Amino acid sequence: MAAQARWTPTQKVLYTSLVPAVCIVAALVLLSVLRSSAHSGTPSEASASPAAAAAQSAADERRALRRQFRDCIHNMGGDVNPARFRSRFSTPPDMKKLQAAYSVCRSILSGGAGPVDPVPRKPSTPPVA
Repeated sequence: MAAQARWTPTQKVLYTSLVPAVCIVAALVLLSVLRSSAHSGTPSEASASPAAAAAQSAADERRALRRQFRDCIHNMGGDVNPARFRSRFSTPPDMKKLQAAYSVCRSILSGGAGPVDPVPRKPSTPPVA
């Protein structure tokens, strides 16, 4: 049988230090190329069509209004956070406070003069037939 070739200490050091370093550099270059190609695939604002720009601005406006409404509800004390963990033993949110916060925030953000009654009230006297 032929004797196996052994690596010299210099070859071992080069293999154990350079190969991982080259792999890390290659991974970083690959990630940066993928990230830059993902950003370059979206049209810039200068080259976007007017319809796309209008749709984007409308979406941004809706997002801002949602954020303002959510902040208003939160500031009025009507917190209902769907991400919060609730068990069957935790206290439910105060629905009267939530309805009041909803009506106030809806009237404020829609430009109304005052709070709008969220639930139609039943007449105190029954209608006469």
